[in-house]
Amino acid sequence: MTWRTARSCDITAAIILLLCAAFRLWYGAAHELVSDEAYYWQWSRHLDYGYYDNTPLLAYVIHFFVQLFGDTELGVRAGAVSCVLGMSAFVYLIARRLFSPQIGLISVAILNIVPLAADASFLMTCDPPQLLLWAMTVYVVKVAIDSEGACATRLWLIGGVLAGLTIMAKLNGLIILPAVFLYLLLSPQSRHWLKRPEPYIAAVIAIAILTPFLYWNHIHENAYWQHGHQMSQRGRDKPNFPIRGFGDFLGAQAILISPLFYLTYLRLMPKWRDTASGEKGDAWLYLWCCSAPVTFITACVSLHNKVEGNWAVAAYVTGIIMIAVAMAHSWKRMGMRVWHITGIVLSLTISTAAFIMPWLIGTLHVKADAKIDRSTEMVGWKSMASRVADERESLGGAAKCFVFGFNYRLPSQAAFYLPDKPITYSLALHARANNYMFWEDVNKRIGDNAVFINDSETTEGLDECRAIFDKVEVAKPIDIYQAPYAKPIRTIQVFRCHGFKGYDRKRWQDGW
Repeated sequence: MTWRTARSCDITAAIILLLCAAFRLWYGAAHELVSDEAYYWQWSRHLDYGYYDNTPLLAYVIHFFVQLFGDTELGVRAGAVSCVLGMSAFVYLIARRLFSPQIGLISVAILNIVPLAADASFLMTCDPPQLLLWAMTVYVVKVAIDSEGACATRLWLIGGVLAGLTIMAKLNGLIILPAVFLYLLLSPQSRHWLKRPEPYIAAVIAIAILTPFLYWNHIHENAYWQHGHQMSQRGRDKPNFPIRGFGDFLGAQAILISPLFYLTYLRLMPKWRDTASGEKGDAWLYLWCCSAPVTFITACVSLHNKVEGNWAVAAYVTGIIMIAVAMAHSWKRMGMRVWHITGIVLSLTISTAAFIMPWLIGTLHVKADAKIDRSTEMVGWKSMASRVADERESLGGAAKCFVFGFNYRLPSQAAFYLPDKPITYSLALHARANNYMFWEDVNKRIGDNAVFINDSETTEGLDECRAIFDKVEVAKPIDIYQAPYAKPIRTIQVFRCHGFKGYDRKRWQDGW
């Protein structure tokens, strides 16, 4: 390995990452928020140590970037793009340290063409901060393991802080702790660290960083644990659920990192000591230990209840490097080269299609259901807000009229896209709880009017609204269109509600 070759890999990787980040910033700023992002933006307006739905770090990231770029799509999404940029850089550093700059470059290239990063990296969810911190933890801990003396001690302490922040970004970050200890147990070269205090002190630091979140739950009716219990019941009433849940999990992962890359990843999972290409050693074991436990634990959960596809994404921080190593060492074999090239083309096709699906459907004149086009989630919220603003004005304006919905989605979108960024409410009328119940006391608005919005094609909730208002009128629904779809991609019901009588959460809220 010459200095010039190593430097060229560094420069090429940097160019790839900066170009990808620039595109994601442009694309993210040009499209409306999805509902989860609007909800998390609401978190950033109510900073706390915890939330009903998750650990709190995401809210602080959004708050920081909103201070820089304002309450705009760019302000909300700049944190996601920055975190994915940082995560990709640390993936390169991990691969470069454990293998070579070439493996680092291949890893970065794969990472930025799979749908996980190519399509979702501009969306501000819990995943980008966790992926960045997971990658930072993996890198710093490995440097600590390879170091000696006071330097190693300092690095272990930094690793403990980073692990704690990883958990505060998303609770399943807890898996990073047993993953590291599994590596120390299995690695003959690093097992001596189990006799040293540093790994245990780092673990204690990580758990200590989580304690504000645990205290928040204690003083908020164990909200997150209640939420977790509800999530654990999803899908269990469906026939053949264990098999179906496991199949859904595998399918979601295949979409996130593309089918052939995922098959390569699964083929590598049993090989915790070497790869199919013959690569052996401690470096491979470290990658495996920081990936396989996430996949295994999430797969086991999928046999018990429905899991979301993004629950296992931390596995691919090092899993992508494993794929890169396997690709590099099998490239000379014609059959494997065809496999890898096909995987690259398929991944690029899936990732590109997600960005251009409406244009693609219109050009090919294909009949398609808008529900399969995820880009429709970023359309229509400004139109909804314009209509809601008119309805609110007709009922007395912001001082005499508030906006609410049953769930967190539409109230969050209304709060973001209404010009005055008002306080909105989620009244769980026979619906699942969310963090709105801790933010504002809606009973301070008794006697006021309200605009009710609900993402339903029917007048769902009419009877419930009539129970808490003196009078309810059904207004014309809002139909949202997007070319090339002939039918509305979304219908939003609107009720004009007069004379709010009050809301008892314990009476109306489901699952609490």
